[in-house]
Amino acid sequence: MITLCRNNPAQLEATLASLPAAVDGFTWPWQVLVFDGSVDDACAAVARTQAIALHLPLRYELRPARGIYAAMNEALALADGALVAFMHAGDCYLPAGITALVQHWRALVEPGSPLPAAVFGQAWVQPSGTVPAWLTPDPAMGRLRRWRRGMVPCHQAFVFEREFALAHPYAAGSLVADRAVMRVALAATGPQAYLRQPVCVYDLTGESSSLPDCTELWRR
Repeated sequence: MITLCRNNPAQLEATLASLPAAVDGFTWPWQVLVFDGSVDDACAAVARTQAIALHLPLRYELRPARGIYAAMNEALALADGALVAFMHAGDCYLPAGITALVQHWRALVEPGSPLPAAVFGQAWVQPSGTVPAWLTPDPAMGRLRRWRRGMVPCHQAFVFEREFALAHPYAAGSLVADRAVMRVALAATGPQAYLRQPVCVYDLTGESSSLPDCTELWRR
């Protein structure tokens, strides 16, 4: 699991704090990679203390900030597991969220067939203020072609097969480069990629959603 952070230690702490419950019942080796673009050591301190306090198999990397999608591509190159997922600082897994996604992916593996490109679950999207959270994708949207067109799945709710992820890097010059990757993954895996279960919370007040370009995108 990869989490990107940049000068937001409180949000990183919340994300890491969600992990022990998220892997409830998990029986496979796993690791969390904290990819930090901060200008100070506050996030590094959080990573160290949370790794010890929560017994997390944590790896920490400090790299110059070059943009969120460039950082995601750099982090992917460092990942060495069979599966990879992004949960940026400020967003959180729900209890057993990681376990449910990996079990769903493993259930789709068939001997002699290509590995599933990805699986995804539902996400609670938490806006700012008093607006209530909503669930995505809408359970009523049951057709894969509508998901591909509207891109209602949440990227944080995805688990990708690592070789697929490496073969489909994120376009650094785009505001919504994750949509292209999700679209290809859905087309490759098919409707069975969908796990009708909430697995995470996507917080619109998080660091990745409050960057100037993303703020403007949400306003539009």
